[in-house]
Amino acid sequence: MYEVITLRNIYLDDNSVVQAFGMESIVVEAILEDKINQICIKYVFYVPKLHANLFLVGKLVSNGLKVQFNLNKCIVKSCDGEAIAIAPRE
Repeated sequence: MYEVITLRNIYLDDNSVVQAFGMESIVVEAILEDKINQICIKYVFYVPKLHANLFLVGKLVSNGLKVQFNLNKCIVKSCDGEAIAIAPRE
């Protein structure tokens, strides 16, 4: 459920600042080996000035998932260690 929040500043890597106007839980679908996995991420900020989606590793970890990085990819694992999403490094 979307919740309006007090404006919150979000600081970007280029030293610019955008504002979050709300937050909600989202469901992300990841396809891995022909299986669709749904990942629920809670307390995601709504930032209308961003032209892309940002992925916060800390949000996944705080939602009970494990995140592993290596030279070529990022692997998201369930709490029991099963790979549920793999993203190649670009």
